[in-house]
Amino acid sequence: MARCLSFALFLLLSNSVLAAVRDNIMPSHSHDIWDAAVGFPGGYVYSITQISDGYLWIGTSKGLLRYDGLTFVSIRASESSAGFPGLGLLTDSADQL
Repeated sequence: MARCLSFALFLLLSNSVLAAVRDNIMPSHSHDIWDAAVGFPGGYVYSITQISDGYLWIGTSKGLLRYDGLTFVSIRASESSAGFPGLGLLTDSADQL
């Protein structure tokens, strides 16, 4: 009888210890939603690449974007307001766009 009581107490204590450890685990990955609220102009995303300086270059149906982790900058082909679609992005041997 004493063994059963000891075993039950052990199970209760180990469960509370494991629950406390599980609550302290920090996720190693996260994700952001890119929408108009954060400056993403919308459209289809065709390609994404990152170059050595850390910028993400995003080819979309509304044009080419540069993302630094906080803000999106639209890269225009000319002074017109119409963007050009960025269907594919490649980097060279020097890791440049």
